[in-house]
Formats: sequence, structure tokens, C-alpha cells
Amino acid sequence: MAFHPPKEVAEPHPLARRPVDTDDVNDTLIKLMEQENISEGERAFRVHRCRTAKVLFELGKGTAIGKINKLLGWSDDSQMFKGYARLTQLDALLESRKPVSLALAREAQDMKFTSVPQLHAE
Repeated sequence: MAFHPPKEVAEPHPLARRPVDTDDVNDTLIKLMEQENISEGERAFRVHRCRTAKVLFELGKGTAIGKINKLLGWSDDSQMFKGYARLTQLDALLESRKPVSLALAREAQDMKFTSVPQLHAE
């Protein structure tokens, strides 16, 4: 699935609606989040962030960079995929530096283990 429309688009039928664009999807997401009383801070998500998931999914599958570039509408020699991979690395690093909540730490401390799993060498 390509994320950008083809360069040449046929003239739409006079009764046809205009194509859905990124702003339409973002506006719909924001409205749905507002209806569900999701806080404004959590409503910062934008559909463009889904590109990161697609890049990482394709890289994980071993898809050739040229094919990823084509899927995302980038030029053949684009290096954009590197930026998306770096953003994900930064997100993981920042997430790992968040302090563990006190409640979670207490819950882990209170766990009682009745047995220890054994690893068997074959």
C-alpha cells in the first residue's frame, strides 16, 4: 500500500467527494478522542506517526530500502528511513529512563514466588 497518491490523478466525477487527506484523518482522530474524554496531552497523536511503524515493520521484514522508499513515496535514493529508525531508538531510550512508579515497585517487591522455573539443557 502506498502512502502517497499517484502523481497523475484523473479528474474526479462532479458528484464525487474529494479524497481523504491527512488532515481529515487527524481531525477525525481528535474528535473521537475528545468524545472519549481523552486528555489533551494524550491527543497529540497524529496519523503521520504511523509512517514510523511502517518503516520499522518493513526494515524488520528485510525489505529492500528502495522498495520502502517506493512504498512511502520517497525518491529512490532517499535516506528518510534512517531518521525514522533513529526516532524509534530515541523513544526507546527515553522510555527506559523513566522512573518506575512506586506502586509498581511495591507490587513487584510483594510478589511471592513459590517455585523457580528450571532451565534444562538439551
